[in-house]
Amino acid sequence: MKQKPLYWRKLLFTFLGSLAVCLLILLPIVIVYTTKNLAQPVTYATLQAEIDRPEVSIYYIPHQDDDAIAFALSIAHDVANNIPIQVHLISDGANHDLQQNMASGLHYCKWHNTNHSFPLDDQDISRIRTQEFLASMAALNVPPDKIHLMNLHDYQTPAAWTADLYDQLKDSVKKQILANHAQYPNALHHCSSGFFDFDGPRNPVHLACWDAAAEITKASLIQADRFAFYRTYVFYQPPSHRWSQMTMNFSQFLPQHRISVQAYQAYDPANGQYALGMHSVPILMNNTIVDGIIYLDFLNNTVQVPNNVTVL
Repeated sequence: MKQKPLYWRKLLFTFLGSLAVCLLILLPIVIVYTTKNLAQPVTYATLQAEIDRPEVSIYYIPHQDDDAIAFALSIAHDVANNIPIQVHLISDGANHDLQQNMASGLHYCKWHNTNHSFPLDDQDISRIRTQEFLASMAALNVPPDKIHLMNLHDYQTPAAWTADLYDQLKDSVKKQILANHAQYPNALHHCSSGFFDFDGPRNPVHLACWDAAAEITKASLIQADRFAFYRTYVFYQPPSHRWSQMTMNFSQFLPQHRISVQAYQAYDPANGQYALGMHSVPILMNNTIVDGIIYLDFLNNTVQVPNNVTVL
């Protein structure tokens, strides 16, 4: 076999050597860029910029009433600024304790000074709670075709939420987030915070989106700054004791916020309105309706606050 001239062999070796050097230079840059964009801690500036003007906003509401308590101001902001939105309601609305409060005649209602004994079963509670949610969305001018009912069952008590059932819930939320990301790669995903903001264990339906997001960002599937996490139970605290890693003042949207809350306060049993949201969490409803602040946490944050410690 005839050998290549020495000149061409030298030229080939020079080219391959130069290519190897370029790869050695570029590889760390690519790694740093990828790491920076997928794993860097979220800052106040990046999250505020995302919330101010996201390309698309996708909300994951744990229960019927959490929308009015924690998310309504942000939804009203997006609607007012013509930002495309999608809203996913995670829970099917099951709440046996609420059914007992409204139907058993055994629980005193301070609001109405009576013991309610309405003919409502568990299915009625789920249906009416979802009706209240849809009324809240209508009050915020969310188009019906942008509202999605995931209808995942809420097992309610910690004992009923086995590890397997929780993993199924979390995985369902995770799949929904990834499906939305595939369709809207630049969307901001609005979830409930997984931080402790009141005494007691996390509600699994509230925690699912937080844990799903943690797995997604750890796998570098979505950037951490594409998530915003809203505190709900912070409204059990007086205003001076409400805290989160970041707050934003959306008080200009309080009128819309109030109308959203009022969807859960509508009480006209003769016409099928039972104010289930108000009966379920009256303190949260009464406190959120006069607060124009949204309370946000980061996912891969650097600020750590011990559980249940009030920061003034």
